[in-house]
Amino acid sequence: MSHTADDTLQAGREAIGRHAWLEAYDLLDAADTAGRLSPEDLETLSAAAWWTGRLDSCIAARERAFAGYMDAESRRRAAIVALAVAKDYYAKHSSSIANAWVARAKRLLADEPACVEQGYLERLLSVIAFEGDGDFDAALTHAQRALETGTHFGDRELQALALHDQGRVLVAKGDVAEGMAMIDEATVAAVSGELSPYNTGVIYCNTITACKELADYRRAGDWTEAAKRWCERQAIAGFPGMCRVYRASIMLVRGA
Repeated sequence: MSHTADDTLQAGREAIGRHAWLEAYDLLDAADTAGRLSPEDLETLSAAAWWTGRLDSCIAARERAFAGYMDAESRRRAAIVALAVAKDYYAKHSSSIANAWVARAKRLLADEPACVEQGYLERLLSVIAFEGDGDFDAALTHAQRALETGTHFGDRELQALALHDQGRVLVAKGDVAEGMAMIDEATVAAVSGELSPYNTGVIYCNTITACKELADYRRAGDWTEAAKRWCERQAIAGFPGMCRVYRASIMLVRGA
């Protein structure tokens, strides 16, 4: 990679740090054109693509990152990327392809010693059981395993996601008080700036969805205000997709 391309790559990395997603995408895409990016930088490019609504470009970058990690025999990192690709294909409603990527992650982690990556696999299996299969018992079991793994390895992102997932399942099973308490606990970690922007958005969006389903607009409004402050601190305009629609509807109900 030339000196100019190196400068462009570094500028792209810095833009990601500022959450300047469009600027980061343009810079990283240019750096990729000028010289092949590392798997780590391809993951960064995929994040910029995702935040700017370029899902196909996001998937392409992640698939290349996966191949790069496999070439480097970095099985655990490859598994994490495989899970991310699976989520992208689920978002495109391409469940057959998504399921195949989940299977790849399972195979990569099957013979690994206990590791945090296995917790992220359990977390996605919980979401699949809950949202895809409607199997609340299986979803709860996977979420509990994910939380145990996150706690064991001190991974706050996984802990918050798994706690949130447990809460959603409990609410669906009718245990609203305990479930919403778990959701609130996970959401406060998210909007307090403890988590990555993506996982913060996932938790916030699911929290608002749960509140809407319960017609709990007071709680939804409280979290929307907290999320707004988080976005302002992080220089983030908001989470793409339906989350923005839900946020707007909550603000409308509150008269904003």
